[in-house]
Amino acid sequence: FVTNAYDTTYHKIDAKLTFNPGPRLNLNGRLGFLPSWESSAGILPSIDGSAINPLSQGRETDSFVNSHSIGATSILSQSFVVDGSFGFTKHNVHVFPPVDTCYGDVFNIPNSCQPPYSLDTNVPNMGVTGWVLNGTSPIRDYVDPQWQFVANAGWTKGSHNIKFGVDYIILQQDHYETQAQAFAFNGGVTTL
Repeated sequence: FVTNAYDTTYHKIDAKLTFNPGPRLNLNGRLGFLPSWESSAGILPSIDGSAINPLSQGRETDSFVNSHSIGATSILSQSFVVDGSFGFTKHNVHVFPPVDTCYGDVFNIPNSCQPPYSLDTNVPNMGVTGWVLNGTSPIRDYVDPQWQFVANAGWTKGSHNIKFGVDYIILQQDHYETQAQAFAFNGGVTTL
């Protein structure tokens, strides 16, 4: 049983401001920041004094979330109220190996790193029947911005109440992922 070294830093910064310029209007805004970082070392120690063992690189994750919103509520009359808000959230996650050395080149495996098409620098997976050497630290780069607009109105007339509104969300995903190459030794044909 092996447990690798692990370190993390996590912060949350959140602020809200509410302003009431008069009895009929309420304004508020919110700013939120969530930076985090984590490092997971490989399970195999270095044998030559270098920072990491290329057969077990580990990975680092750098993440940052922005989350901001503004909103307003207005009482236009005793029977008519409107409110609206706008929100923005952007989630960035970058997962990468701790160094940018192309270890496939170090082991003389041609084309194991192919910049600019692939950002990976890991040693390919080696699979022998009943045993796997996993040197991977696949690159992940996620950027997910989201916008949301909401507007509502409520009108009261006697014992009747009518409410209506709109909620519009824009979601975008910009993901970059790589998959490590693999060698399989299973008594059949060797593949790459």
